[in-house]
Formats: sequence, structure tokens, C-alpha cells
Amino acid sequence: MPKFLLKRWHGYHVITLFVTAFLFISVLTWYQWQIGVVGFLILGAIAIYAVQARIYFERDLEEYILTLSYRVSKAGEDAVTKMPLGILLYNEERKIQWANPYISSVISSDVVGKQVEEISESLQTLLDDDVKIDTIKIGDKFFHVSIEADERLIYFFKCYRK
Repeated sequence: MPKFLLKRWHGYHVITLFVTAFLFISVLTWYQWQIGVVGFLILGAIAIYAVQARIYFERDLEEYILTLSYRVSKAGEDAVTKMPLGILLYNEERKIQWANPYISSVISSDVVGKQVEEISESLQTLLDDDVKIDTIKIGDKFFHVSIEADERLIYFFKCYRK
């Protein structure tokens, strides 16, 4: 758990309050020991409650973070696989290592393992010429292509007009 969240429970303000209460109860015990004993019992009960509240807070926060992390991861995965945007990852030899379902359905059923030039000669030319953004034709469809050469990543955006 991040330290800044723990300080909310056991920051200097909480410690100062308990020390101050302890000192006041100690002085009270000097004058009325019966009331002082009751004060220490109440202070002990409050301390136990504070520790239990911290434990419940940590557990709930951990559960919340795990749930949120899973949901964000799932949303990111869904965005990559279900978005109408093509994504290709290729290796140093320009062999396709991964393609999202959209580009696989548009180009052909199985593009993984093929060379980039098998998909499109013009795409190969863009990679050779180190072009970052252009429009290419694959089959009877046009795509705006954005190439991230450092990441060996190609994005395909469908064009509705040339």
C-alpha cells in the first residue's frame, strides 16, 4: 500500500491525538484514579478500533485496486481487439508476429507469420523508405497507415474515400 495512504491512518495527527489524550488521562488519574482508569480503558478501546479500521481499510483498498486494475486491463484488451482499427506487429525480418482481429478479417484470415510484403508491396515500400504516414490500397480497400518503426508497429485506419 502506498505510504501516503497509510499516513492518513497513522500520520502525525493521529499519534499526536493519542499522546495528548494519554497525557490528559494521566493527569486526571493523578487526581481521580477511578476516572483515569475508565479514561485509559476508553482510550484503549479507541486504539483497538483505529487499528481494526486500518486493517479493514487496507483490505478494502487492496480489493478495490485489484478490481480496478483488472477492469482497466480488460478495457485495454477489448479496445485493442475490438476496435475498428488495424494493428500489426512485425519483427526485424518484417515477419508479422501479431495482428488484431480487425486487420486479420480485412486482409485475410491468417496474417501472422507472413512477411509484410505479402500483405502489400506498397507497405513494404513505405517501410523501406522510412515513411511514417501514408495511404495504401490493400485489395479493394484504402487505408491510412501510421508506422511506428521503432516499435515495429503499423496502424491501419480505413479510408472511405481516396
